Amino acid sequence: MTKDDIINIQKALHINLPEEYKCILINSDLGLLNMEYYDSNEDFRFRVTKWLECTNEDSQTIKIDSFLYNDELLDKWSMQQIMKGEPLEFLPIALTVVPHNGLLLMSVKENSFGNIFISEGGNSVAEYFAKDIYYILSNLKTVFIEEKIPLIERFFKKYNENFWRINYE
Repeated sequence: MTKDDIINIQKALHINLPEEYKCILINSDLGLLNMEYYDSNEDFRFRVTKWLECTNEDSQTIKIDSFLYNDELLDKWSMQQIMKGEPLEFLPIALTVVPHNGLLLMSVKENSFGNIFISEGGNSVAEYFAKDIYYILSNLKTVFIEEKIPLIERFFKKYNENFWRINYE
């Protein structure tokens, strides 16, 4: 995502994004945190990551299925604004397994700007989870699918690919 993309998103949604989140969107692809590999025998991409786990200062643990990125973010944010018909208060930034069918949300409200909240099932009240996205990223633990772990030592990537391949030699 570019700086111009972010400026356009902020204008379209009538919001400001926290500076640290803009930096992350410009300089990284959070979608890559979920490790996948391409199996040429199956002609399919498989996940190696079961989920990403984060525990907050109150010992509450969430399990993140995937971070939303690029077009997914804009689609989710635009839909949320259209559905609510009012200015956005929270932006979905990730899908969670625990809480079930939940969302990891970033606040764009003035009094909690940049704070991270969780919501179960999309309709529940957002509950405070962490002070910012950096807390989430610095406390993530990757949980792998057990039977996929032996494959990891045979993984390799080609230049500009966002997934792993298996070396069958």
